[in-house]
Amino acid sequence: MIRFTPNQEGILWLHEFGHNKGLGHRTNVNAVMNGTIGVTRLRVNTTECTAFRSFANAAIPFAPAPYHAADAHSPDPWTILASFQTDRSQDDPPMDIKEFVRQTFIEGVPYLEAVKYSSQVVPVLQEMLRDRKEEPHWPNIVVVLGMIGDGRAVSEMIAFIERDRAKISGTHYRAKTAAIMSLGYLINRNGGRTSLDYLKAGLNPQIWSTRVGANLAPYQKTASERNDDLAKYAILGLALSGHPEAASALRSLQLPTRKPAEKKFRERVSDLVKEALKEHEQVASRGLADYYRSK
Repeated sequence: MIRFTPNQEGILWLHEFGHNKGLGHRTNVNAVMNGTIGVTRLRVNTTECTAFRSFANAAIPFAPAPYHAADAHSPDPWTILASFQTDRSQDDPPMDIKEFVRQTFIEGVPYLEAVKYSSQVVPVLQEMLRDRKEEPHWPNIVVVLGMIGDGRAVSEMIAFIERDRAKISGTHYRAKTAAIMSLGYLINRNGGRTSLDYLKAGLNPQIWSTRVGANLAPYQKTASERNDDLAKYAILGLALSGHPEAASALRSLQLPTRKPAEKKFRERVSDLVKEALKEHEQVASRGLADYYRSK
């Protein structure tokens, strides 16, 4: 657990308690159960009020803590990047793209909302990714770029992953890991060869030293620790791609090897690879939209 912004932490707790009570998201901009968080998100309707007040008479099932924008580490990588909100009409026009990516999404960028944006917003997002003042929003920006699926974003995303080769902030590092995973969206949307090859090569932890240099997050002590972490995000990106070659690459991590370093890494990621293959199968068979509907 980490602390959230003091004047919004209570809203965050109530929102998550609402999910434990079976409540979904609402689009009302001032609702506690809105998919984004802000100081005005204070309203509850009659149904929500009843659910909240029934606490004493109901057992609350355990649910993994969701990822939110303040987390340094995610307890569930499959919900880092996206959520699937079903309470907005498909016909609702999207908000301004800058306003959209500057929101704090409690459970990840809503997939259906992001894919409403056309390729016309890609240059705007690319410019924001180059703007240091937008650093707090970089994680959302790379996710939305991936979801839109425009091939022009590939080189920008890879350049973002590999730039700034010294110690960086936690938010900056989280944006880089989100960018690695989001290459999986680009593969899924446009079958990009460059992104696929980049993630496949990224399954080798040692390659990340070449790619990102001394680029450590505040909580990382060694490049080796960092390299393993980035390779794990490559695994997750391949899972989200749903691409047949991605599955083959993931299965290669289950093969025996005589190289000690490779063997240790494969042992460490064994459970993650198994889960990634399951998620890959779901994405490949159902598509991303239906995949996130079930999350």
